[in-house]
Amino acid sequence: MLAKKKDAETLQDIVSLLQSIDAIYLQHEELLKEQRRLEDEAKTVSQNLDSLKKFGPDEPQPYSFLLFDNLKDQGDGKFQMRRF
Repeated sequence: MLAKKKDAETLQDIVSLLQSIDAIYLQHEELLKEQRRLEDEAKTVSQNLDSLKKFGPDEPQPYSFLLFDNLKDQGDGKFQMRRF
């Protein structure tokens, strides 16, 4: 009787550990997806930055505040579009 109880407890411990491993694995998969998404976003931002550095704004330096406001408005619009 005692051996059966120990076997049942051991099996219950194994099931509990397997459930923990499963939960950790799912978290790991989600983190990998998030990492890939962030890497893709960083790549896009880097490409956009390179494009801006290469071509720059049309207006010669020193840049006016109107150019800054225009770029800010464009950025805000893209940000708003992404949120939806």
